[in-house]
Amino acid sequence: MSTAHLKFIALGVLGLALVWAGRALLPSGTDRPTADFRLPAVARDSVDTIAVAAPLETVTVARAQGVWTVNGFAASSTAVEELFAALRDTVQPELVARSATSFTRLGVDTGAARRLTVRAQGRDVLDLLVSERGTGAGGAYVRLPTDSAVYAWTGNLAPVVRRRPDDWRNRVVGAVTPDSIRRVDVARGARTYSLRRVDGPWSFAGGAPVDSAAVARLVNGFRTVNAGSFPTRAQLDSAFRGRPERRVTLFGAPPADTALLTLEFDSTAGGFWVRRAGDTTVYRL
Repeated sequence: MSTAHLKFIALGVLGLALVWAGRALLPSGTDRPTADFRLPAVARDSVDTIAVAAPLETVTVARAQGVWTVNGFAASSTAVEELFAALRDTVQPELVARSATSFTRLGVDTGAARRLTVRAQGRDVLDLLVSERGTGAGGAYVRLPTDSAVYAWTGNLAPVVRRRPDDWRNRVVGAVTPDSIRRVDVARGARTYSLRRVDGPWSFAGGAPVDSAAVARLVNGFRTVNAGSFPTRAQLDSAFRGRPERRVTLFGAPPADTALLTLEFDSTAGGFWVRRAGDTTVYRL
């Protein structure tokens, strides 16, 4: 057999191998990576829990009596809404593989992927494996746990599912309309003072004048108090060991003299721990 014939046979075998490999990765009878894969419609008001299980952490977002929590803490309504918006994204998925041998390479094997489970009215309505990395900054590879088909998925689902537990938490420590504040009591260690506003400008409780611009900045700071982060378990154990270093109480208009908000502060190396009086949740400012 001549060298030319051997080359011809070798090329033929290579071509058949490539065809076989391509058909193994695509659905039967398909010659291009298109798919009809869609996420099911999920009604927000019917959802009981949303779980994102990763190898080293699990996020559980639950709804009870219309209130959302994440791992037992108050959840951010914005974060929850962003997940439902991501599930409603109109995305054209691309079928990239249909073989279990691709799971590890694409990051959708059960040991590496994040598993998103949505449960509504006592049953699972969505069960999806989402890779830690995708084809782009916001993309991911996804697959159903019971299917070998793997899809490239764009949209906002991947960055939402990859959030850490603290990223789901509500960071609003407190919010008070400045115009509703009529009195501010401040305690800094043994020192205390009180600012009042009745019918005119702000003054100290004894009647001494104050810097009106400074007081305006103070009360405006309580319009929305947002936390920068949350303490770790070790940091939480050391916070508020004794009497709070500082305490601020905002009151509304008399005669009720209602306490609108009371915050307690404990210093850290780079800021303050803060909590609402009577609440065990600690935030970092």
